[in-house]
Amino acid sequence: MNWTNEDDNCFWINFDDFIEVYREVYVCKWFDKTRWKEVEAHGKWELGEKKIIEDVGEVETENTAVGLPHPHNTACKVENNPQFEIEIDRPTEVRIRVSQEDEQGLASGVVHPFSFFVCQGDGGSLATRVKELTKKNVVASTGVAKAERAREIYTTLQPGKYVILVGTYVAEMDGPFKISVLSNYETELGQLWPPTWRADQEPETFAGKMALLGAKKLAAAAAAGQELAEKGKAAAGEAGGLFGDDGALEENMDDEMKALEEGDRKAREAAKKKAEDTAKYGPQ
Repeated sequence: MNWTNEDDNCFWINFDDFIEVYREVYVCKWFDKTRWKEVEAHGKWELGEKKIIEDVGEVETENTAVGLPHPHNTACKVENNPQFEIEIDRPTEVRIRVSQEDEQGLASGVVHPFSFFVCQGDGGSLATRVKELTKKNVVASTGVAKAERAREIYTTLQPGKYVILVGTYVAEMDGPFKISVLSNYETELGQLWPPTWRADQEPETFAGKMALLGAKKLAAAAAAGQELAEKGKAAAGEAGGLFGDDGALEENMDDEMKALEEGDRKAREAAKKKAEDTAKYGPQ
């Protein structure tokens, strides 16, 4: 082995002495910061609730604490779990780590059993949500859910688009988590689901900004419809006053007002529904 007796942190030990003194041997991978790049994102498992968004109104946020599919969670909808996308343009070695902590690095008091999966995209130009976990689309995973503060995957990804799905063992386990991707080539990590704009944050992506803009326009249209209805009521009142006791005219005006109010109600309901759909799925 060409060993020399120098002060270079290398030493010789007899094998019998070695097995007498040592009980464990660890082989550790060292990530040189000049070669390995890291990107991070934060997510949450949370229960859906209704929130008020400025200039949009009441929107119901997504329920992402749906758990993973197994006999104890048969109602699980896999696509509603938090999902993140990464794009690989050359064979890349990655270490993906998910830890149960918030954006300040504080760990929650409860450690949920969870797993995460790296899934192959469908080959399209945009990454799409994973709706099922199969042997065909899962390229790497942490295996069965375990109640650990952090879990990791080491793998090599070939060029393509991938989706990282993070889920708890059963539904209604809520809490924050952080996901980090360490790679020997630069990668980008983006949130795929839930939508990147929420009641408590501004959109980061172009699609999110367009979704927010569309929702605001729909809300403005609903407000304009309401204003038009109020003007119609005022005009109807003035007309009734001018014609005094003309009962037939007043009855016609009442019918027109009812029709106008019904149309306005339907318009506002449609605008609200469109805003909620846009918030969930982006502009169509």
